[in-house]
Amino acid sequence: MIKAILFDMDGTLVDTGSIGFEVFEETLKNNNLKYTEEEVMSIANRSFTQVLKEIFEKNNKEYKQKIRDDMVVDYTERIKKANTLPYAKELLEAIHDKAITILATFSLTPQVSIVLANNDLDKYFDKIVCADTKDYEEKKDMLKDILTETSLKPEECILIEDSHYGVKSGQHNGIFTIGVKHYFDDIGADVMVDDLEAAKTIILEKMKEE
Repeated sequence: MIKAILFDMDGTLVDTGSIGFEVFEETLKNNNLKYTEEEVMSIANRSFTQVLKEIFEKNNKEYKQKIRDDMVVDYTERIKKANTLPYAKELLEAIHDKAITILATFSLTPQVSIVLANNDLDKYFDKIVCADTKDYEEKKDMLKDILTETSLKPEECILIEDSHYGVKSGQHNGIFTIGVKHYFDDIGADVMVDDLEAAKTIILEKMKEE
C-alpha cells in the first residue's frame, strides 16, 4: 500500500530549473569560459559549484568563491518569479489527504522557502528536507534518511523526479519512481509521463492497490 509521495522541487513542481540553467550559462559567459551544452544541463544532476569548478579547471582559470556566491544571489533573486509547473497544485490537492507528502529537494533551505511561499505550496507538505538539512552530499543518502526517520518502507513510497540523478537516487533505495518529461525525454524512471496530470493518474491508481 502506498503511504507516502516524495517530490523533487526544481523542474518537477516549480519552473526553477530553467532559471538555474539560464543563470549558470550567463555566469560561464561572463567569465569567458568555454563550455558545452551538456555541461550546462548537467547541473540538473549535480551541484552548481561542482560543475563550475570543473569548467574553470578545464579552462585553466582560477576558481573564486565570489563567482559562485554572486551566482547564488542572482539565482535567489530570479526564482522569486518562478511559477508552479502545469498540474502541480492539482496533483498536490488530489493526494494531500490520502498520503504523507514529503518534499525532498537538493536545493538549499533559503531558496526552497522562497519558492514554496511565493507559490503557496508549503501547506501541502508534511515534511520538507533540503540539501542543507543535514549537509547532504548525495540525494540517495537524503532519501535513505527520510525512510528511516518516517519508518516508511521503500515499497510504501513513490518518488516524482525530473532528472536522471534524482531517479537513480530513488531506485538506489528501492523506491518506485515516476519521471516527468520537463527537460529530458527519458531519465530511466520506472514510469515516464508527459506531465503531472499523468503522474496524478498513476499515483491514484497505485494508491488503490493493496
